[in-house]
Amino acid sequence: MGCVYLAEHIAIHRPLALKLLHPEVEGIDGISERFQREAFAIGRVDHPNCVNVSDFGQLEDGTLYMVLEVLDGVPLFDLLDTEHRLGWRRALHIARHVLSALAYAHDAGIVHRDVKPENVILVEQDGDRDFAKILDFGIAKLFDDAHVEAGVTGLTQLGVTIGTPTYIAPEQAFGQAVDARADLYALSIMLFEMIAGAPPFEAEVVIALLTMHATADVPRFCDVAPDVRVPPGVEAMIRRGLEKKQEARVQSAVEYIAQID
Repeated sequence: MGCVYLAEHIAIHRPLALKLLHPEVEGIDGISERFQREAFAIGRVDHPNCVNVSDFGQLEDGTLYMVLEVLDGVPLFDLLDTEHRLGWRRALHIARHVLSALAYAHDAGIVHRDVKPENVILVEQDGDRDFAKILDFGIAKLFDDAHVEAGVTGLTQLGVTIGTPTYIAPEQAFGQAVDARADLYALSIMLFEMIAGAPPFEAEVVIALLTMHATADVPRFCDVAPDVRVPPGVEAMIRRGLEKKQEARVQSAVEYIAQID
């Protein structure tokens, strides 16, 4: 959604990422609102593990824009494409960073709703080559009415599915009400994939994949990747994050972090 350009602040010569939503695509249903929603959501999540937004507005020709920090790193998706899978310790390290950002977002009343490897960038910071930053809050759900006052209304209703099928929680898959636990389910799918080299559920047809999220048993690591050795406690933690029912799932990002630690 939108085009991103490398720019420079002319006064302080700092590189910036300029994301533009051109007028010709603003007429597409919901696009403008989602662009604004992303800016408001990122602006409220001022956290080291989340991409930073420093400005948002509209140009004279009607083009919406937001100014973001430049991330010089590797998308987790690309890393998995290259290395196929990561050791469980490295995977937990990355997941903990993402959970830290999610904990802050959830506390601010924001559910990301599209946690996936494509939306996680690994940068080198303070000697850590796997310092994770989460981005793309374009379909985030805000749980208060502050954004309504700014003209950004709710974008989804019950019965409408939104998100990425591979990482979508059962309740989200079938358009039911979602909360922070949907992000924790998606994080658990991503964590499983980082360790096993493949997500727990795969299907060629989207509706079949959504049904698997809702009804299929979660496979063991030994079934997906027989040569991978994962401590029983780590596997149990991830399986709890993948519970079908929200109330049986890990209840918060803070709780998830405590289990990792």
